[in-house]
Amino acid sequence: MVPEMAEVLAAGELTLRLLEPADHAELHAIFSDPRTHTIGSGPVRDAEETRQWLDRRRVRRTEHGVAWYAVRRPDGSMIGTAGLLIGRTEPHPEIGFEIRHQDQRRGFGTAAAMAVVAEAYRAGFEQVWATVRPWNVGSLRALDRVGFRPQRVERDEHGELICLLHRATVA
Repeated sequence: MVPEMAEVLAAGELTLRLLEPADHAELHAIFSDPRTHTIGSGPVRDAEETRQWLDRRRVRRTEHGVAWYAVRRPDGSMIGTAGLLIGRTEPHPEIGFEIRHQDQRRGFGTAAAMAVVAEAYRAGFEQVWATVRPWNVGSLRALDRVGFRPQRVERDEHGELICLLHRATVA
């Protein structure tokens, strides 16, 4: 049975809502900002690439039950994204989050990550991984606050990658 994550999550003052095609323009603004989108090969220049990324998130939701959310302020503006993917940590999900450069260092990434992890466990996942570059100190701090712990360091075509794990706690 495929887990099913909720369509909307609360994260303090923020709302996380399942990404949809109508979010494309706001999402591309975030993905194309070189100060914000520093993962992978860097900023996304082609709007079609962003559209394909959105399409892949919908397919992953259907296949694996994972969800990717728009992170929004109370006024409705998108300040980032957060969610789960199935990738290098398969069969377990990996968390990802990205907050606009001008909204970083305010706890929004931590709040979004906490909400996504809680929802992952509610949906039935038993553990959540994160992979982060050593230079991404902000994400490492946020993940530490959420309860992720380093497990190992791997290397790929972009260099070192710290693999962190969060396990469900049994009450």
